[in-house]
Amino acid sequence: MPEFCIYGNLFKSARGRGLDCTLNSADGNINGSPMVERVVIYNNTFDGCGGGITMAPGVVALNNLFTNTKNRGIIKGQYVKAGDTSLVDYCLFYQNGDDYDAGLNLGKHLFAFDPQYSDTTSYRLLPSSPAIDKGVATCEWKGAKILDISYCFGLRSVHGLLMLLQAVTSRSLSHCPTVPRGA
Repeated sequence: MPEFCIYGNLFKSARGRGLDCTLNSADGNINGSPMVERVVIYNNTFDGCGGGITMAPGVVALNNLFTNTKNRGIIKGQYVKAGDTSLVDYCLFYQNGDDYDAGLNLGKHLFAFDPQYSDTTSYRLLPSSPAIDKGVATCEWKGAKILDISYCFGLRSVHGLLMLLQAVTSRSLSHCPTVPRGA
């Protein structure tokens, strides 16, 4: 299982990257980092940022929406290598400068279409959104379970592809773990 998770966040209009796994990123570099700890980034929305995520060898990105990024939705950096434990899968890309860098460890479930937000304040999906039902609740990668939120099955997330069973409802997620946005 991951050492830590980042989920359920909205990264909107950041000048740099929404999430940056980069050493000394204040100088604007996008080299990434040699970080090998398992980090799972899931169920997030990145909209209008300079970039979405700068990767590191232990980062797994699942069920994320990348829309309107100025440069790239996912930036490889110099430390991610073919065959390492990083992974990008079950993500949706729409109207980005570029969706992702070459050389990333990509899964077979990447999508490129309009997610059909109901508005750009809540980022809820319209009931007719083709993104609904495109996420994954459990995932194993290289022999390790990296995501299991099947206990939340049937509930809806505010952001990201996971649990896009239908547009967000007012159901409570009180029995599912949460991290406050911005934490």
